[in-house]
Amino acid sequence: MLTETEIVLCKSCHGHGYIWGSEMTDYHKREYESFKIPCKTCGGSGRMIKKTTITNEKFVNEVHG
Repeated sequence: MLTETEIVLCKSCHGHGYIWGSEMTDYHKREYESFKIPCKTCGGSGRMIKKTTITNEKFVNEVHG
């Protein structure tokens, strides 16, 4: 069994580590307040570890006849 490890960008925050958003504070004036929060998926690092496990199995050639 072989395990390959690869570092990839987080798909939730696109590698930034934060997710930006905005919230309306005053409807009549159309004012918004922007905020950024740490990404919960990657923990704020912007990176994820992708592990792929490869297994080898015996090939069975069944002949039907």
